[in-house]
Amino acid sequence: MANDATVNEVKTGHKNIPYKRSLKNWPYNSEKLHIQSTVLCGKISFKKNWPKSHMHTDFFEVMYFSKGIGKQKIASHIYNVQAGDIFFIPMYEEHQLVEIKKKITYYYLEFPLGLFGVTSAREEIISNLPVLLPFFCDRNKFPHKINIPSAQRETFIIILNKILSEYKESGILTVSIVYHLLNALLYEICRIYTKKYNLIASKTNPLVVIAEEYIKKNFQLPISSALLARQLRNNPSYLSRIFSAETGMSFQHYLEQVRINHAKDLIINTDFKFLRIALEIGFTDAAYFSHVFKKVTGMTPKGFARQFKKK
Repeated sequence: MANDATVNEVKTGHKNIPYKRSLKNWPYNSEKLHIQSTVLCGKISFKKNWPKSHMHTDFFEVMYFSKGIGKQKIASHIYNVQAGDIFFIPMYEEHQLVEIKKKITYYYLEFPLGLFGVTSAREEIISNLPVLLPFFCDRNKFPHKINIPSAQRETFIIILNKILSEYKESGILTVSIVYHLLNALLYEICRIYTKKYNLIASKTNPLVVIAEEYIKKNFQLPISSALLARQLRNNPSYLSRIFSAETGMSFQHYLEQVRINHAKDLIINTDFKFLRIALEIGFTDAAYFSHVFKKVTGMTPKGFARQFKKK
């Protein structure tokens, strides 16, 4: 089999038959793997390095390594990998197993964005999932990797294998059982690391946390609250309303603040022309960039540059 890899995958909410698949075309199209409000669960083994670096744009990934020794690169960080390691992979961060010293086996769970945007209309809720948002979003406080103490590892393996076996059976209660198992797994993670990281459930709506992170990572692109709402499979009006209520500003105003903060940094640290700066941060012309810059800061880009040079 290509790359000496074996993959077993299951999807919630569907009749599933675990299967083996060559990784010749890895990474595969996530659209084929994710249906609304579903979780992709799988187990994979590698003898050789991951074929290429890749990123996910519509789901967060949790990887639990049960066997093996190697190294994993996530963004610009390189981590040693060993049994008991859990990795939290955010959206838009490239990652790759760059070295395998001893055959690696890991389980993975891929959570679509929609699961974080729980609404009263949703029947199935993974209630502990929002508690883990800091692990995905706050790189200043949390590393990509944490290690499960050896005493708790057997519990993780039992729960993960139970999830996979449930989908081999694919009975009428499969989806509900798997959601309960996922809650149990996430509870174990939270219980282990609550004291270490002072990890508590945030009062902020998970949708707002995701929206803020989405803006920070995509401010150079033509993004909007409506576009994000479609990705989250949520109501655009609802997203706009809760974002304004919890941040004190509209999605567009928040986006402008992020863009202008980056513009200030470019003005201070580069010799770029204002048009180039405008294009770098997501504007299409210098005139509109200047208009927004003055609205946010009270001065034009030229005035800001002149003031900085005086200092």
